[in-house]
Amino acid sequence: MREPETEAIRMAVMTDGFEGQVWRDGFLAASRWWPAPPSTSEWISFLRSAGADLSQIPQPVPREAPLLNQPWTAASVPITDFWSLLQNDRATAIAAAVLAIPFLYLIGEAGTLGIANAHVNGVLASLSDANKSIRMERSAALADLDVAQKYLALDPYPSQFQLMASAARLLRDSKLSISEWTYNVGSLELVIHGDSPIDATTYIKAFEGDPSFTNVTTTSENQERDLRMRMQVNPREPGSS
Repeated sequence: MREPETEAIRMAVMTDGFEGQVWRDGFLAASRWWPAPPSTSEWISFLRSAGADLSQIPQPVPREAPLLNQPWTAASVPITDFWSLLQNDRATAIAAAVLAIPFLYLIGEAGTLGIANAHVNGVLASLSDANKSIRMERSAALADLDVAQKYLALDPYPSQFQLMASAARLLRDSKLSISEWTYNVGSLELVIHGDSPIDATTYIKAFEGDPSFTNVTTTSENQERDLRMRMQVNPREPGSS
């Protein structure tokens, strides 16, 4: 009984509630009734089920739709034809059944969806309560990490992990191991050990050739099977981690 549309999406103010409507080519393609204006999620769910373009449909403003003198679905068929059909009991029963089937189906679907929605809402509420402490701990950990990273950014030198990785890479092809490691604000001292005498010149050149180290000096110990190396660590380049 309300004024129809040709191409539109609207929320019509009804006598007892609000009806969302999707009109295509003058045909009411989808509709849904709410007792009160729907929430944004309910409105988006309705538009999604109707296949509407969500990117161009904001939350609508309820609109008054004027009442018509007769239903817009009324056909321009002589009243005598309708009357003759109504006199046929079989035709009337078939028409009533055809009209009732979609409504019964929709009522059943609405009940099923209502039960499922209540169950989902209950599960979501339980999950939210269950992981509340986890989310709070995660937020606190991220805040602590941010503070730690700010403090680490104040140190101009590479981390000891990076220095150890560089030293291990330089010794990778030799049968040597690091037996001692001492680092203090840009100064590094380590002892490399082997089963036979170690050529100090080879490893002075190797560490000097690495961009992380400079001013390398060595002292042989333990019948030259241990080589104590002292060196300076180069600061990181700006912007590097």
